[in-house]
Amino acid sequence: MEKFYKIVIPCLVLFSLSIGFSIYIQYSGRYALNTTCEQWDERIQKLQTELDGIHSQIENLKKQKTESDSPELEPSVLIGHLQKMKDWSEVFNKKTPSIEMRRAQCHDQIREAFFIFRGLQNQRERSLNAIRDYLAGGHNVILYKYEKDDTFSFKIKDEEYKMEAVPETSRLGMIYTLGNIKTPSSFTLLCQIMQGSIDVKEIVSAGNILLAANREEFIQLVLSVYKTRFPDLKRDEQNMLLAYLRKFSEEDYKDLLSKLSLYDENNKLNIDTLRRKVKLLREEAISEAYEAFNRSDADLQDKLGIFEAIKDFIGRNEQVNSIFISLVNSLDGIYKDTFGSITVWSLVRSDEKEGDSQQYLNLLDQLAITKNEQSFFEETVELMRDYVIQRGEYGADFNETEYRQKIKDSGYSERFINRINDIIQEHPDLMDQVDPMDYTLAIQPPW
Repeated sequence: MEKFYKIVIPCLVLFSLSIGFSIYIQYSGRYALNTTCEQWDERIQKLQTELDGIHSQIENLKKQKTESDSPELEPSVLIGHLQKMKDWSEVFNKKTPSIEMRRAQCHDQIREAFFIFRGLQNQRERSLNAIRDYLAGGHNVILYKYEKDDTFSFKIKDEEYKMEAVPETSRLGMIYTLGNIKTPSSFTLLCQIMQGSIDVKEIVSAGNILLAANREEFIQLVLSVYKTRFPDLKRDEQNMLLAYLRKFSEEDYKDLLSKLSLYDENNKLNIDTLRRKVKLLREEAISEAYEAFNRSDADLQDKLGIFEAIKDFIGRNEQVNSIFISLVNSLDGIYKDTFGSITVWSLVRSDEKEGDSQQYLNLLDQLAITKNEQSFFEETVELMRDYVIQRGEYGADFNETEYRQKIKDSGYSERFINRINDIIQEHPDLMDQVDPMDYTLAIQPPW
């Protein structure tokens, strides 16, 4: 037994030592591995720092090479060439020379402008200060004015470009260049330009570029600038801005249109504006039309245009009814025969509603008619009265085609068309406010 212990005890001691040595070896290996990894991480970091330094040196060398070998590409030099360009506005304001001659005159300058804008774009951030200074200086030249389908191409280094690559003005060219640089700094500068500009094309162009880049970020700023600048613009510029605004916000479009004056900068009534208001705002726009109709300086042309814009509401709105009666009763002679009859026939166009027949008869009763002399206008009123009575009496069974044929057979339609032709010859300006076909079709049988 004593021998057994002498053998077992040394074995156990040896086994324990083996395990301890094994653990020590494993620990030593991990420690060495961790130490090596840390050394490699430090080495990688050091190499990365050296690599960044090399990249920085390369960029500096590129700038030095550009400045020394290609000074003509420096932003300030490019801007200097732009400032020396000829303004072609005088050429484009004339009827002559021909488009072909204009293209020939502008061709070389357009190529140069394209080269300048591309050069500034390629310089990216380095161009921003030069662009900012140019725009702040107020310099601007007309490069080209496009007409419908007016395009031609030009070549730079055997590469062909379309004409529309060059904007109409040098300032617009700068705006497009900032949009093509596409950096946060260029967009910031673009926002500043849009906010400070009073030119609608610049405002819209900058706004479109910003919205295309990031609609969510810039939409409120763009809408704010549009609405702030709107009151100070000319009428055609306001119309342009409204067209763009409607693409982004129907609510803001409706709000601005409702505030838009019916009169332009020359205090002349703009019928197109009234039509747009009536189309969008419906009866909300009638009170403004009523005020315009009753202005002391409203002439017959204005009044015809106002009634034409709101005639669909006759019989349904008291102000429209008042305008109808006032317009017709203010006419006499050939004007009453023609424009009075045209106005009366607008009742045919009204939507049929319950109670309309009596409303229309009441309106006809308020029209001034000379009983002692039969006129074409009186004939029109009697025809309309008979038409309204029969339409109200027969309702859905009223034969519209048969009644129109009856009018045609009586010769009334031909006499009406002849009077319209006579007034067109004598007063074409008045006929601009009404469409004769709109009314002659109303009294002709449908074919």
